[in-house]
Amino acid sequence: MDKTRAFLVDDHQVFLDGLHLLLRSADINVVGTANNGALACDHLRQLNVDIVIMDIDMPVMDGITATGILRQDCPNLGILLLSMHTSPTLIRRAVRAGANGYMLKSSGRAEFTEALAAIARGEMYLCPNAAAAVVKNLHKTPQLVDNDPLTHREMEIVRCVVQEYSNANISEILSIDIRTVETHRRNIMRKLDIRSTVALVKYAINRGWV
Repeated sequence: MDKTRAFLVDDHQVFLDGLHLLLRSADINVVGTANNGALACDHLRQLNVDIVIMDIDMPVMDGITATGILRQDCPNLGILLLSMHTSPTLIRRAVRAGANGYMLKSSGRAEFTEALAAIARGEMYLCPNAAAAVVKNLHKTPQLVDNDPLTHREMEIVRCVVQEYSNANISEILSIDIRTVETHRRNIMRKLDIRSTVALVKYAINRGWV
């Protein structure tokens, strides 16, 4: 089986070196590095890469801007963004730009491996702190606009889904029967014409629901 091919982008060489060692120990092939988003875009248009692991705060071009460009130029590329920040606004911007994952630089090796595996499966990955930041107002009444297709209760359930709560957890949080949760989830998917939880999370963030 071919090794995953990764490209690293960060403006701190010591971090690049450490990340390179971590990936090598995980049997991932690092095919190149860059110290800003502009250089990364130039290189990645010419390389056969599975995933780019990229810092957000960089000179010349930041990681979110580069993500938007790469999503257009390399639509099948997995993009994992790294940051020191858990700003909900920053996380939403990253997802809207086309990132497949967002995790903190303080995360450990196990979480890093989990993120890479999720992205390789075609899933989106938000580290627990990032997911919690996005949905920290979970229990507040969502603000709907006229063209939002979901009810307030369905919106509450979407916010729980984004935080990766199970149906049983959602049942406890909202004090409703688990079968009611299952019915709501089916209705949500039908109304939005969405077929997977990953797609639902992306949709919710893009709409500004979380």
